[in-house]
Amino acid sequence: MKKYYTILPLLLALLTLSAAATVNGRGKMSAYVREMASQSNAVTKRMKGSGKALTTVVFIKTSDSRRLAGAGCRILDSRGDICIAEVPVGRLQDIESLPFVGRIEASRPASLTMDTTATIIDALPVYEGRNLPSAFTGRGVTVGVMDVGFDLTHPNFLDRSTGECRIGAFWDQLSSDTTGSTLTVGRDYLTAGEIREKGRSADGLIQTHGTHTLGCAAGSGYDSPYRGMAPSAGLCLVSNAVTSSIGVIDSSQLYKFTTATDALGFKYIFDYAASRNQPCVASFSEGYTLAFNSEDSLYAAYLERLTGPGRIIVASAGNESVHPGYVAKPAGVNAAGALLNTSTDNAPFYVNAGGPFLLRFIAYNSDGQSDTLKISSEDNDSLYTLVSNGKDTLATVETEHYTSAFAAGENVYGFSFTWRSGVVKRQLAVVAEGAEAALEMRTAGSAWFDNSAEDGLSDAVTTHNVLSPGCFGSVITVGSTIHRTGFTNYKGEHLDYRQPGRNDGVRSYYSSVGPGTGGIIKPDIMAPGDNIISSYSSWYIEHNPGASDIRSDVSHFTYNGRLYAWNANTGTSMAAPVVAGAIALWLEARPTLTPDEIKDILARTARHPDESLTYPNNYYGSGEIDVYRGLLAVLGLDGIKSLTAHTPSGVSAAVDAGGSLRLSFAHDITRPVAVRIYSLKGTIVLKYNINPSGLTGTTIPLTSLPAGVWAVEISGGEAWCRGSFLIRK
Repeated sequence: MKKYYTILPLLLALLTLSAAATVNGRGKMSAYVREMASQSNAVTKRMKGSGKALTTVVFIKTSDSRRLAGAGCRILDSRGDICIAEVPVGRLQDIESLPFVGRIEASRPASLTMDTTATIIDALPVYEGRNLPSAFTGRGVTVGVMDVGFDLTHPNFLDRSTGECRIGAFWDQLSSDTTGSTLTVGRDYLTAGEIREKGRSADGLIQTHGTHTLGCAAGSGYDSPYRGMAPSAGLCLVSNAVTSSIGVIDSSQLYKFTTATDALGFKYIFDYAASRNQPCVASFSEGYTLAFNSEDSLYAAYLERLTGPGRIIVASAGNESVHPGYVAKPAGVNAAGALLNTSTDNAPFYVNAGGPFLLRFIAYNSDGQSDTLKISSEDNDSLYTLVSNGKDTLATVETEHYTSAFAAGENVYGFSFTWRSGVVKRQLAVVAEGAEAALEMRTAGSAWFDNSAEDGLSDAVTTHNVLSPGCFGSVITVGSTIHRTGFTNYKGEHLDYRQPGRNDGVRSYYSSVGPGTGGIIKPDIMAPGDNIISSYSSWYIEHNPGASDIRSDVSHFTYNGRLYAWNANTGTSMAAPVVAGAIALWLEARPTLTPDEIKDILARTARHPDESLTYPNNYYGSGEIDVYRGLLAVLGLDGIKSLTAHTPSGVSAAVDAGGSLRLSFAHDITRPVAVRIYSLKGTIVLKYNINPSGLTGTTIPLTSLPAGVWAVEISGGEAWCRGSFLIRK
C-alpha cells in the first residue's frame, strides 16, 4: 500500500546535473557512473575543507584486479573478472582510461516494492509437520532480508518456545557508529546483547517496511496467527538506503549507496550463513527501473556468480503495471509515440536503437499551447530549449549519446527533460520516427501514458516493467496474486480493497510484467501479496502516530512496555518474502538446491491461476507457488504418477508404537475409500480398502514394511478425504 523510493531520485535532487555536460566517449561507464564523474569537481569544491574524501562503490570489469589497488581502488570483493571496489569519485575518469579496465558500473539503489497466506499456498502441512515424516519449519536454514525499517525488538523475531532472539547478525549500512568497522558503510552487530541494545535500524523512526517483510518470510508469530513461512529459520539482516533516509546519511557518504553496495549486502548474508554451515535464501523487496539491458551487466553477472547451491536470492517483481512505462517501435514501422506525464520537474528517459531515428518532442503548457523540438540520433550531446508564446522557456532537454562498451554495437541515448519552475502542466509528447531503426523507450522514475485519441501517441504498454535485480536470470522473481480483498483494522473499521474483476487469486493489477533482461520470462513465480498481515515497527508507530498506514494495523499489543502492531500491507514486496520463506522449507529438506533447480521445481508444481494462458509466461511466470507440492518434488516424490500433490483436509494420520497406521476422519465414511502405500521409488507396497460403515477412523497394520519413510495416497470417498501425505515407520 505504501511505496518507498531509494536513492534513485535522491542525487538528482541534491547534485543537479551541470548543463550540457559533454560525456561522449565514456562508453566504459554506466550512466550513473558518468553522472558522478561529471559532478565530481563541483561536489569536491563544495566539500573542500570538510576533511572527508568523496568515494563511491562500483562494479569494475578488469583483467588485472591487483593493479586496480595501485590506481587508488579499495577492492571489496572479486568474482572472476568482476570486482566491487571503493573508488574516489575524482579518479573515475582516470580509472576508465586504464587499458585493463573494460567497464565501470553502478546504479542508484532501488525502490521498495500471514494467517491465510500459508493456507492458500498449502504450506500448513509442511511447516506444521502434519502427515509428514518430520516438520519443515526452516530449522537449520538462514533467511536473510535486505530492507529498511527494522524493529529488532519485535517479539515476532524471537523463538516462540525459548524467547531467544533469532537475529544472528545485523549490518546497518546507515549507522553513524562505524568505530572498529571494516565494512564500507555503517557497521554490523553480532551478539544478542548488541542487537537488543541497538533496538532498530538507523532509519527505524521513519521506516517499517523491513519489519513487515521479515515477518512474512520468517516471523515466529509470537502470540498470534500471523506466523511467517519459515518460523524456525535463523535470521541475518541488512538495512540499506532509501530516499527518505537522507536525513540519517552524511552527504559525504551518499555516493557509496549504489547497487554495488546492495551486492555486498547479499554477500554479507551468504557469508554469515556459510559461517554457520547453513544453506541460505536472501529476500529483497526492492527494485529500480532498468534503463536498458546492458546498463547493469556487471551487477547481473556478479549475482550469478554469487548464487549457487544453497545460495538463493529472491526479489520482488515490482508494482509498476499501474501505468504504461515502455514504448517499442519495430524496424519497418514509421513511428511510435506516447505521452510522458510527470509530477516532478525532471523526467529522465532512455532510448535504445538499432539505427538512425528522429525524436519529436511536443511540450504542452497550462494554456494548451505547445512548442515542438526535433532531435536526431546523429546530433552530438547538447542542451536544447522548448519555449511557449515564442519567448518564455518552457523546458530544457539535455541529451547524451554513446556506444556501449559492454554490448557491442548498442547505441544508447539518454534524455533529461527538465521543466521550468512554476510550470503547472508537465506533459510531453514523444514520437520516434524512422522506419529503419528498431527502437525502444523506457522511463526512469516517470510513466508513459497511452493517448489513443491522438494519432501517434498510442504505443505505450504495461509490459517490460520488472524491476532490477528481479529482471536478472539468477534471481527468483516474485509477482503478486490477490486473495484477501479487505480486512478489519484495530479500530473495528472494515477496509475494502477489492480489485474489479480480480479477486479470485489472479495477478494483482499492479504486479510487474516481463520480459526481463535478454527477453527471458519474468516473473518466475507468484504468491499472495494483497493485504498480507505481518509485524509492524513499534518505533515507527511511536514516532508517526498520525501516519496513514497505521490505519491498516489490524491489532495492537504491548510487550515489555512497548506498543507493537500487526499490519496489513500490499505489494510484490509482501509476495517475495513469502516465496523466500517457502524456499527455506525446501532448503531444509535439500540444502544444496540451486536457483535453476528451484525454478524447475516451480515450473513442475505451481498452480495455474489463469488456465487460458500457456505457462510459463510474462504475467505469472510458472504460476502461483504450491509449497507442499514443491516439497514432494524436492523429496523426489513427484515422479509417482498416482500420488496426489495435496494433503487431504479431513484426515489425520499417525504411526503408533506397534507399527500400525492410525487414520482419523473428520466425518463418517459414506463411500468406499482406497488407501495405497508407496515406497519413495514409486512402488505400491500395500493396498487397503475401507467400506462405508459410518467409520470415523481405522487402523492399518504396517508389520510387513521395514522402518523408513512411505507415501500414502487416499482416493475415492468424499473430496475431504482424498490426497497424499508421508509417514515414517
